Amino acid sequence: MTQPSSIDSFSKKKANNNGRVRYFCFTTKCTLANTYLASAQSTKDLSIAMVLCHDTEVSLSQAKKTAKHAAVHTIRDRVAIAYIELVNVLDGHGKQDDAQTSYKKAEKLG
Repeated sequence: MTQPSSIDSFSKKKANNNGRVRYFCFTTKCTLANTYLASAQSTKDLSIAMVLCHDTEVSLSQAKKTAKHAAVHTIRDRVAIAYIELVNVLDGHGKQDDAQTSYKKAEKLG
């Protein structure tokens, strides 16, 4: 039986830390998306709402990259739910085409 080399243990430790960093980034992007979404829902100014929806989309797009590599479905589900919430905001502001695009992204994830 061979002992693991220090390189093997370093690689495992690094892989574990990379997973934590990815999860932290994912959580941060989801938090940003939720903040943008809440602000977009509450504003009456259409131009501000669209900027906030765009910022939501950017955050979700980045979170989606992490979710694609995740083995856990709950991460992908969280992103899909956020896209559905974005659909509701866009639809509420009369942006049905943009809402449909976001809906298709949610379908791909969940």
